[in-house]
Amino acid sequence: MPRFFFDVHDGRDLIDDEGVELCDLGAAKREALKCASGMLGETSADWPGELLRMDVRDEGGNVVASLRFTAS
Repeated sequence: MPRFFFDVHDGRDLIDDEGVELCDLGAAKREALKCASGMLGETSADWPGELLRMDVRDEGGNVVASLRFTAS
């Protein structure tokens, strides 16, 4: 199975060095949505209102999907 990496950019760059094995790109996109939802649920109610971005990379380092969102 291919491995996908989920990098978070929120004013800092949090690079995923481990990744997750998933069956395909569709599964990686669903995982990105689940991770983003979890991130928002774990933060305080005082969201910064800044753009957050999660890039999904494949094993070759190519960005194959990008999720951009704000919370305020």
